[in-house]
Amino acid sequence: MHIYNSTTLSFIKKIKARSLEILSQEAGFLVKRSRINFRGYLYPLEFVVFEDQKILGYFDSKIYRIGINKLFINNYDEETLDNILRHELAHFITYLHYGDAVQNHGNEYRSICKNFNWNEEVYGAKLDLKYVEENLSEEDEKVKILNRIKKLYALASSSNVHESQLATSKANEMLKKYNLKSLSNEIEEDTCLLKVIEAKRMNTKIEMIYEILGHFYVRPIMNKGKGSIYLEVIGSRLNVELAKYTADFLDLEFDRFWKACKKENPELKGTVAKNSYLRGLTQGFIEKIKTQSENSPTHTLDKEVMVLENQLERMVGMVYPRLRSSKVSEKQHCSAGQKLGLKDAKNFNIRPGVKNESKGNLRLI
Repeated sequence: MHIYNSTTLSFIKKIKARSLEILSQEAGFLVKRSRINFRGYLYPLEFVVFEDQKILGYFDSKIYRIGINKLFINNYDEETLDNILRHELAHFITYLHYGDAVQNHGNEYRSICKNFNWNEEVYGAKLDLKYVEENLSEEDEKVKILNRIKKLYALASSSNVHESQLATSKANEMLKKYNLKSLSNEIEEDTCLLKVIEAKRMNTKIEMIYEILGHFYVRPIMNKGKGSIYLEVIGSRLNVELAKYTADFLDLEFDRFWKACKKENPELKGTVAKNSYLRGLTQGFIEKIKTQSENSPTHTLDKEVMVLENQLERMVGMVYPRLRSSKVSEKQHCSAGQKLGLKDAKNFNIRPGVKNESKGNLRLI
């Protein structure tokens, strides 16, 4: 999860400036307006601050991005931070020379490091991991709220219609109250960005997940990398985590509902029928959650909705100051598939998704 606030933005400026110094003074690269000249081509390099309990730093070759764990904002001296930056910059340089054809920390990578007199403290990623682990913590109140909302969504799958509707209504009400309450808090709320879905190319399922997530107090953003597209969400910490949970569920559940529908309606065949079914399922689900929200005893007033929207716009502007919108092209349509999707939406509810909770050692990648 990427974190944006006044502190992290200042830290990003610091590590970007220092990284460009390292590339220029130690690695001999020509830097032009924050872009790195390599064999006549100018390459961008983006920096972000992220939060993770296992990864300390990373380089993403698809979007030329270096991420540094927020633990390094206050907890480490300049030389240690410089070595973290050198470690990730070495990945960037190795990629410029060899692409993705070599091992992450293989001979080529070590050769790059040694060529610039970067020792084992750089390529070996030697850090006081025990100290880092002692400084990892969770925000208890938000974790409790998130878990409570997940349990309510689990009850929404009940065969008891009354229990299902009540659980969904309570979950939406709790989420709404949290967001309105956070606006009155004088402490700066972290703006968080999280990648929730990635694929090789755009598809209807991702587009429908995009549509649904827009109703969970986050701003979904469709982005492109090298050879892939990915769906991100921007918002407060709790909302972003809930959106990730919801996206994981939708990714699996869309396929499950389609397989069940196709089994009962064997005449439905092909991609057009499937895509139309998913659009119908999404349309019906969104209409359902809108109705439940409007019937809630704490229905959000238009003025409150506008305040929440303005907050989201400020968050988006902090992450992507020059964001551009694009239109989705018209798709082929199967009316039978869409009608069945609308029909099945009444049984479509957010339930617990599959999540890998395995833990590993803290590391640089």
